[in-house]
Amino acid sequence: MTKDKKFLLLFFNDPRNKNIFLDHLNQEENVQAVCVLKPVNVILRIIRKIHLLSGWPGIEIWFLPWKKDLAAYDYIVSIASPYSPRILDWISKKLNKKVGLINYYWDSMEVSAYPFVNSDKFQNWTFFKEDSLKYKMRYNPQFYIEKNLLSQEEIKYDVTYVGADRQGKLKKRTALVLETYDLLGKYKISSYFHYLSKNPSLPKEIQKDFLLTEEEYYRISAQGRAVLELIEPNIPWVTLRPLFALSNQKKVITNNPRIADEKYYSKENIFILGQDKPEDLAAFIRSDFSPISAEKLSYYNATAWLQRFLEKEEK
Repeated sequence: MTKDKKFLLLFFNDPRNKNIFLDHLNQEENVQAVCVLKPVNVILRIIRKIHLLSGWPGIEIWFLPWKKDLAAYDYIVSIASPYSPRILDWISKKLNKKVGLINYYWDSMEVSAYPFVNSDKFQNWTFFKEDSLKYKMRYNPQFYIEKNLLSQEEIKYDVTYVGADRQGKLKKRTALVLETYDLLGKYKISSYFHYLSKNPSLPKEIQKDFLLTEEEYYRISAQGRAVLELIEPNIPWVTLRPLFALSNQKKVITNNPRIADEKYYSKENIFILGQDKPEDLAAFIRSDFSPISAEKLSYYNATAWLQRFLEKEEK
């Protein structure tokens, strides 16, 4: 059981921000979730990037204090990044005991373009089933934090959406954002969109030029009846949004047909664009939320996610 094992979880978040998700993870038993890198200015970020990717020694100068007591953990899980293979390799050389090292891809390989490195020092895992098959990685599905509860806010919108085109890389997502925004308007469904993009074809009320903080994202989500999820059509991954929404009694609107295979799926709470009738959308949003059993959601909680790392190791 996870209560008998200690986990260090490494995230590449900015430690200067309020990292609510990590704060909640740290409330899990025997879990320490930390930011990996020290905050530095723009010039030092360039130098740091070169250093971390170069193979030169001494990369620990960029690390926060998590590096000091690595042997205290049974498992160290790094969220995959351009730097994570190098960092996990560095950790393996510093340890004088057997510790499970895991590089966990919380993004698709196609979208992130992160390096994939086969290594005898660490294992590669992914939340995306297609990548697990293509790259022969171990599979551990999406997870959420049960304690990550939204504040009580006045409902201002039927639908909220926060997303980005990743510096113009996700052109199909941008087209979907515009298409869905127009669909909601057609059926007189109120919405709030915060879409980080420089695409000039987007209406000004959608297009944004700044990132929301995690806290701001949660506040906006609390103000809506439903949360919108839009994925690239050729990448049918299950994002964190549905779990986050459903665990907070918010409905989900998504273009991912694969969501119907998930344990938490129900037509009462999840509307699939391109499959369900668009003329039914307004009634879907304004109908009551249908309670979900704790058993169905528990499969996706952080404890179950960590336990799956152990189960694979034991086989």
